Amino acid sequence: MLLRKTYRLLLLFAAVALGGCASKGKELMPAPAIYHSPATHTAFDRVPRERRRSTVDLLYITDRSADISTGSGTEYGEGRSKSLAFGSVVVKLVPQLEWAQLRHESLAAARVVDIELKLGEVRELGRYPTEPYSIVRAPPGRLRRDPDVLQRHEYTEQQLREEIQRRLAAAPTGQILLFVHGFNETFATAAYTAADLCHFLGRSHVCAMFTWPASTGGNPLFSYDRCFPTRRRRSPRNTRWVTSEKPSAPSRGRRVSAVFNCWRTAGARP
Repeated sequence: MLLRKTYRLLLLFAAVALGGCASKGKELMPAPAIYHSPATHTAFDRVPRERRRSTVDLLYITDRSADISTGSGTEYGEGRSKSLAFGSVVVKLVPQLEWAQLRHESLAAARVVDIELKLGEVRELGRYPTEPYSIVRAPPGRLRRDPDVLQRHEYTEQQLREEIQRRLAAAPTGQILLFVHGFNETFATAAYTAADLCHFLGRSHVCAMFTWPASTGGNPLFSYDRCFPTRRRRSPRNTRWVTSEKPSAPSRGRRVSAVFNCWRTAGARP
């Protein structure tokens, strides 16, 4: 019961205090204040042995376009792609520490070692067809979506479903923790916040994020106004791929805990 209350408080903390609308830096976030109580059992007490390492592996879904300035097709920028992609991104906690020391430094009110978050390998595992899906004529004079495009869509959706199932099978809680960021975020800063959440909630979930092309340049107010319609159109529909996932095997109480960061800000248009 105490761990369940701690979990709920941490979700509330994440939604309110994780840097507002944007991640401020690359250091590991401070330990939540509730963890400093002597009587508190932290989520670190139940981290599975195989997950006690200095990396966090995240499932991502994105409609960001590739960042061509990096020369890599697996890094994403601020442009909006006409197709959705999903994959795996690794966030590294640097320097690499033994688990006992990493746990100690994570919970310390004043850290001896500064722990930085750095983006590791990004692997795109699948991509949906380009939108809008093409229309073809079908007898007698009717219109329908291109069967080839629909076939590619179903194939990609099956790929994503299998990846979610694979991760669920390995997650001790059998649950998904889904992070959806606000505006003024890059692919990297979104991954850092998702890794913060995953780390301090015990690394026992399928840790995932949906990242959309949130602007990080220019006047913040105009940036919000420009980005808001994109997120309002994209986020609810695309997180459905994760939240509607049905396990094929008997459930262990599987559920999705979604953290939406900065859906509205004071003084901004609703």
